[in-house]
Amino acid sequence: MGLGSTDWLSRSPRRAGKVDVASRAVAVVTGRNIAIPTLATYWARARHGWRVTVAADIRTGLTSTDLIITVTPATEPLVRVDRLPDGVHVTAVGSDAPHKRELGLDVIARADRIAVDDHTQACRLGELKHLDDATLASLPVVTLGAVLAGTAPGRTSDTDVTIADLTGLGIQDTALANVVVRRLEGCRLHG
Repeated sequence: MGLGSTDWLSRSPRRAGKVDVASRAVAVVTGRNIAIPTLATYWARARHGWRVTVAADIRTGLTSTDLIITVTPATEPLVRVDRLPDGVHVTAVGSDAPHKRELGLDVIARADRIAVDDHTQACRLGELKHLDDATLASLPVVTLGAVLAGTAPGRTSDTDVTIADLTGLGIQDTALANVVVRRLEGCRLHG
């Protein structure tokens, strides 16, 4: 559930591809299925040469990481503020339906910046759906597109806690599929 010591990724998406991450440590945390950390470990080692530590539990894994990625079907918060170090970035991908929830309200309240793929959809399906209008209005919520375009700030200091609450947009899926198809054209696929 989490990746650690990858602070370069949360600071600048434009620089991410230019940083040597082979020496970075990665902690993989999972829940019920042991196959998940096994596959993630293999991928991180084989594909990127990363050192991998599988944490024994969520608390251990999350308190020592710079980047947390949640991709779970959780219906109760897994990430709480007492498990977050300063400067951490959290990307919550699993909360994409009304009944799903990965982050505690305390985590959202602690954030210095929250980037969403679509504000309306994040309020309906994402982590923001649990907030009342007054609380939501007081939070530093921006769209990911605005951050990437440079029209809204992202991380402004190394101690900022940032969240990306991504619920998924069909247009983004289509654009990504087009890129994959273009890259695969002419490749020989063995099956």
